[in-house]
Amino acid sequence: MDAPVAKLLSELKGGSGVDRWYAARALDGHKEPEVVSALIDALRDPEGRVRRAAEKALIHTEDPRALRPLIERFRDLNSPSEPELEGAIKKLSAGNNDLLAHYLHDPSRSVQWNIAVILATLRDDRPDVLNTLRSGLGNPILLSQAAGLLSDLKDRKSVSTLCYMLNTNYCHNHHDRIAVARALSELGGSAARAALQEAVARERNTDVHKHLAEALHTLGPEPDRPAAGDNQTLQRTEAAGIVSKVRKWFGRGPSR
Repeated sequence: MDAPVAKLLSELKGGSGVDRWYAARALDGHKEPEVVSALIDALRDPEGRVRRAAEKALIHTEDPRALRPLIERFRDLNSPSEPELEGAIKKLSAGNNDLLAHYLHDPSRSVQWNIAVILATLRDDRPDVLNTLRSGLGNPILLSQAAGLLSDLKDRKSVSTLCYMLNTNYCHNHHDRIAVARALSELGGSAARAALQEAVARERNTDVHKHLAEALHTLGPEPDRPAAGDNQTLQRTEAAGIVSKVRKWFGRGPSR
């Protein structure tokens, strides 16, 4: 190891906050084993900017030893989406979805959510992934992403909840309403069509109305309808249990 790198490692371990931050940034691009070990240790630094810089540098090492520490970084992050970190974890996991799935039971909700997102983008539709994504439907920050991923995974069990949310105050944000409508158009079925028809009839925002109408059009013509009960009642009944679980999972729910 050359002297400049050794000096940076010394500063990363025992320097001032500014020195540690500078050292973590300066080590980005180095892949020596000693550097990887030091960057992993720096993920526990008391200063957030040092941890963030160490994370960025560690991602670029592409060292397999970094996989678990990078997954555990989600415990320290509030953002529901970290594309660079997610990409690094997918690459380092090298198709070992079972290892990732272990973290679906992590104590941290952030870890659970982000690992579910990663597995969903890998088209892994195991029950724990789907359950975590369904729980995201009840969080305003995660709703749009959850709806999109559930439709990508063709999760028919989420249709009743999506229908319920489209036509209640659980889904009042314009962006969320469009995302839910698109998900329903992908998942299809009579319940989805009924919910979209109701939403189109009620919507007053021109842009949202256009997207709702497009989603309804995507479903195509309505087939012959067999005798059935009250679809809306069924949707609300099936969704009620999920909404209750959502509130417990996140510790709160969006106001009605």
